[in-house]
Amino acid sequence: MKDLTLTQILHRYPNIWRASNPKPKLSANIPSGYAELDKQLPLGGWPTNQLLELLTQETGIGELKLLLPGLNHLLEENLWLAWINPPYRPYAPALINYDNILSKSIFITPKTEKDSLWAIEQCLSSIACGAVLFWPSKQVGYARLRRFALAAKQNHTLGIFFRDATWQNTSSPAHMRLSLQTLTGPNTNMNANTKRQLTLNLLKCSDGYIQRKPFNLSIPNQWLKPSHHLNPKQPSDSKNIQNSRSPFSFKQLFKEE
Repeated sequence: MKDLTLTQILHRYPNIWRASNPKPKLSANIPSGYAELDKQLPLGGWPTNQLLELLTQETGIGELKLLLPGLNHLLEENLWLAWINPPYRPYAPALINYDNILSKSIFITPKTEKDSLWAIEQCLSSIACGAVLFWPSKQVGYARLRRFALAAKQNHTLGIFFRDATWQNTSSPAHMRLSLQTLTGPNTNMNANTKRQLTLNLLKCSDGYIQRKPFNLSIPNQWLKPSHHLNPKQPSDSKNIQNSRSPFSFKQLFKEE
């Protein structure tokens, strides 16, 4: 085999980190669905084979709306999305604009902590899952999260977990940590044309680059287009898909038990 020059090696393996390039261009990423957010993220989008941690002061400020466009794009590759221990029961009409997520989601609610940890690791290790969303309990420590991070990296799975903002100063093995804040609460009355303002702070990114200055992002409040209707040619599950209405709040995305 012909010897390669250093330049040829770097060209062939673009994932090699170089000190002169603090923002490496990695191929393992997907667009977030928000152009302004992609400009701020070191990879130009969400990583597809790492562990991502989202920290919020309260549930339902727009964290899922931030993720759904990118996840919907990821599932185009005939992969599945696993939801493990979501805080509320999923409500299908809120996902109707995200065809891939609606048809390729698996919802898992283990009865015990041991079963929950097992399910998370199995899904992250499965070649069938493109992404895994999970809400760990307070008992889940660094060592266990490290196992999840290794499983995600080895199997090219995007693992996303949600924790309270009080964990912000705690060490985490997550590849990327992002805190979210909003001026409006999850139950604020907002019409379909209102945009929710989020303040995002990239606390950590293991690619040698950190966006230290918080930045603002506007996300639409509505879940469905006002004129959107179910396609009569597509089969619907009457147990999950109920009367569609717009806009959708977070509490309508996840129906309480």
